[in-house]
Amino acid sequence: MNPRTDNERLLDDVLGGDNAPLRDALLGQTLRLVRRRRRLRQTARAAIGLALSLGLMLLFWRVLPPRAGGPPPRKGYALVHTRPLPAAGVIVTHPLPPSYFVAPDAHVVIVSTEPGRHRFREIDDRELLALAPGPAALVRQGPHSAELVFINPTDEESLWSN
Repeated sequence: MNPRTDNERLLDDVLGGDNAPLRDALLGQTLRLVRRRRRLRQTARAAIGLALSLGLMLLFWRVLPPRAGGPPPRKGYALVHTRPLPAAGVIVTHPLPPSYFVAPDAHVVIVSTEPGRHRFREIDDRELLALAPGPAALVRQGPHSAELVFINPTDEESLWSN
């Protein structure tokens, strides 16, 4: 039989003598706790290693260029090639030959206008309301816009029918 160590003698003193079943139970519980902690540390190390390797794989997957042979990447713009218009597509105007001119006869009236000859005067709100055939109101919609509203709808119809 092996000689007893100092730790075993101390354990016997603490447990109060020769109490072998209690000692074995305590030793078994202690060993289970130690094994459980060791498994947890090993699991944590494996999880950290797995997470690091997955992170590195993801990083390299993003950095590596795409393989050739797949569809070409889509561009964010459309390239337009231009070329000059052919001469047949250009429209050119020419003056009319004298044979196409029409001489006025007695049935044709020629009207000519001159700039600045007819000056029109702008009327104010009071003069506009005086032209209305019946009661009307002027509703302002802004500083430079207004709407003429007729109280009686038949007045508006008679204004436009004249």
